[in-house]
Amino acid sequence: MKKKLQELKTQAQKEIKGIEDSGVLDDLYNKYLGRKGELNKVLKGLKDLAKEEKPKIGKLANEIKTELTDIFDKSSYVVKSAKGANLDFDATVPGHKHKVGHLHPSTIIQNEIEQAFAKIGFTVYDGPQLE
Repeated sequence: MKKKLQELKTQAQKEIKGIEDSGVLDDLYNKYLGRKGELNKVLKGLKDLAKEEKPKIGKLANEIKTELTDIFDKSSYVVKSAKGANLDFDATVPGHKHKVGHLHPSTIIQNEIEQAFAKIGFTVYDGPQLE
């Protein structure tokens, strides 16, 4: 099991080295670390091991997974920066304001009716203005 994990790690590292396209990098990520990836296929055999070996192999598998994740993240950064993507963050640029929520349908209808009457010449009074 250790040998399979080490081979998987070295094979993934070899394939990642020459990549210049983010689409291919995503495909490799899914191939090795995806739900149906090579690492998960190897880990399914973990249940057949002896109780003494399971913690050791599990720890090794987690280490390899974190290493591969770091390699994929670094490669993704390199691929994006090689294509001229702007990866710098400028805190002085104002952000985009997102709308939160929406009006209730009754409120929308009320506003439409008020606008229709306002076009005819009526005025709308609320609260203390009525008194």
